[in-house]
Amino acid sequence: MDPSNIQGTGRAGRITKEDAVKAIPSMGTAPDYGERGQTRSKLSMLRRKVAERLVAAKNETAMLTTFNEVDMAPIFALRKVHKQAFADRHGVNLGFMSFFTKAVVRALKLFPDVNSMIDGDHKISYDYCDISVAVSGPKGLMVPVVRNAEELSFSGIETEIKRLAILRVMVKLQWTK
Repeated sequence: MDPSNIQGTGRAGRITKEDAVKAIPSMGTAPDYGERGQTRSKLSMLRRKVAERLVAAKNETAMLTTFNEVDMAPIFALRKVHKQAFADRHGVNLGFMSFFTKAVVRALKLFPDVNSMIDGDHKISYDYCDISVAVSGPKGLMVPVVRNAEELSFSGIETEIKRLAILRVMVKLQWTK
């Protein structure tokens, strides 16, 4: 991010956190990602009541986390075989996040209700997959959003994660100056 391209709204034209957030699409603004469809459908009375009770239960009870173990040996082996060729060809490392992101996108396509939200008495289903990815940075954990992940290849996902992580670091460094 080039600070000279950002119009500062702070005292004496200084760039504020809000200015930086608005300047980076993954951090708050909604740039043009092409046609991003959504379907809005009215919920039946039964579905509305179930949704209402689920929200109440979530708000009134302790939340637990579940861990599932997965045999990653095939992914480790695949990565080991193709890691260097991938890096040479695409200029980015073959990490695990692209495998996880592809798996999540596939699951969202198989179970589209998971890629939906409830808005009043309507269900909004999305035709696209925006996936948040936790990335460790110099000042802690960052969670950039990979937009339209369903359209990206492994290299596209890895490149986008790297790009977003670098932008976040640059923005944080700018804020601390």
